[in-house]
Amino acid sequence: MPMLTTQRMVTGRILFVLLLFGVQLFAQDDEHNLKKLERQADNYILTENYRAAAPLFKELLDAEPDNNHYQFSLGVCYLQIPTDAKKGITRKAALDLLVKAHGKVDFIDATYYLARAYHLNYKFDDAIKYYKLYSKKLQGREPEMAY
Repeated sequence: MPMLTTQRMVTGRILFVLLLFGVQLFAQDDEHNLKKLERQADNYILTENYRAAAPLFKELLDAEPDNNHYQFSLGVCYLQIPTDAKKGITRKAALDLLVKAHGKVDFIDATYYLARAYHLNYKFDDAIKYYKLYSKKLQGREPEMAY
């Protein structure tokens, strides 16, 4: 009887190690897939194909909800493509995403996109505030486009 118990313990430990190893492999695979998806989405934005980039950034944001780059990028996409309330693509959604990301992404043009989002949501006082802030940031610098 003690031999059987020892055998089960060893088998249990082996299964645990294999399970742990398998989970780690899947996690690495998922991370690789997310990086690949991010590169593809970024390439779509660089070629101004916002319609193709939006669902990819949505998927990335679903996987990493606090990722400021994904929030910013999806917000930019939502500003650039026609609204579709059924898909959640609205100017309000763009504004919400850009507000979350503003100040946390290292793109000078993030302020411009936030101003634009306020503008398109008829929040003109906020839009003017951020357009002025963007103008101040540009003084003495060559404009660098985020995308």
